[in-house]
Amino acid sequence: MEQAHLFGQVTKQEWIEKVKKDLKGKNIRDLDWIIAEGLIAEPLAHNEDFEISSAPQALGDLSNDWLIGDLFDLDQKDEQINRSLLTALENGLESPEINLLRCPTLEDLTLLFKSVHLSYLKPKFSGLQNLEDWTNFLQAFVNYLKLVDQDLASTHILIEWDTSLKNTLDLARFLEKELSIKVTFICVDGKKHERVDSDVIYELAHQLFAFHTKASHLKANDLSVENLGIKICLGTSYLLEIAKIRALKLLIGNWTQVSALPLSLPFIDAITSSKSLDQEVESNKIRATIQAMAAAIAGVDRLFILPSDLQTGDSSTAFNKRYSRNVQHILKMESHLHQVSDPAAGSYYIEKLTQNLGVKAWEHFLDLRDQAS
Repeated sequence: MEQAHLFGQVTKQEWIEKVKKDLKGKNIRDLDWIIAEGLIAEPLAHNEDFEISSAPQALGDLSNDWLIGDLFDLDQKDEQINRSLLTALENGLESPEINLLRCPTLEDLTLLFKSVHLSYLKPKFSGLQNLEDWTNFLQAFVNYLKLVDQDLASTHILIEWDTSLKNTLDLARFLEKELSIKVTFICVDGKKHERVDSDVIYELAHQLFAFHTKASHLKANDLSVENLGIKICLGTSYLLEIAKIRALKLLIGNWTQVSALPLSLPFIDAITSSKSLDQEVESNKIRATIQAMAAAIAGVDRLFILPSDLQTGDSSTAFNKRYSRNVQHILKMESHLHQVSDPAAGSYYIEKLTQNLGVKAWEHFLDLRDQAS
């Protein structure tokens, strides 16, 4: 930074003239990226594009670490899932998701988590479809923790259930009043709002509106909104996905300010979109690596990469599931993306794209809010 004065300031117009010279008469506007109606990303971004010139601000915590996820369906024998779970944990899994296709009993949980030290993990649970099953399961889970002498205060789990306002309120009240463990409630499933790249504004606005509706309902009933989460799907457009996730954080931050709440970003649970997969297994692996890198750079809290053979019609192999986890290990252990807070901060192109997405999505959100009221 001490040598910065040695480099002269170059205006945006000067850069444009240099680009025009390199294009040898071709129109620079031909390089515009038309993402959606009214949303165009120009090929050249400059600090003059921003009203306030200041140091980049990190979006979220100083840590950029995320949890490595995987999925296990509770429709097999508990011992079989336990073996698969232990193998995955030995190979670096940090946040297993248990898809509860039935409500497990205390005996089921004892078999499922045999030799699993939950104090080192943040397991996620999903799949149950009614309030009674959720409360019964959570009570059985707490009883299991007591049975194995697990410290309740240090236990942190994730649950996913995008349901009605009444069910959301009742479950949130149960979590806050009845349970002695920390629970992050992922109450918005972004898969319901997933669109192709050209509808990214729709996707962001509807995710924000769903979060706004549920968080406002909890706040109105004197319940905390600090331990909520949003599940998002990752598309294949690398730069757009980075900007989309960063824009979502800005939108939530703006919403908390408008709602007079302390800034507390929701837990962001990311999954590669099943729409991005085809029957070309090796191509899926390359595509998933790009998606994972976009999520890591943008800053998510948990990431699950769908196995590359998901669309082949056969059950995913253990090798392909491990490959999906190893992609994340490389991003951490070799690229060290988990050690850099908001790596995209300061990139004029991504900052401008983030800002434009946020502005357009906020306008759409306000329209949705006005229509609902």
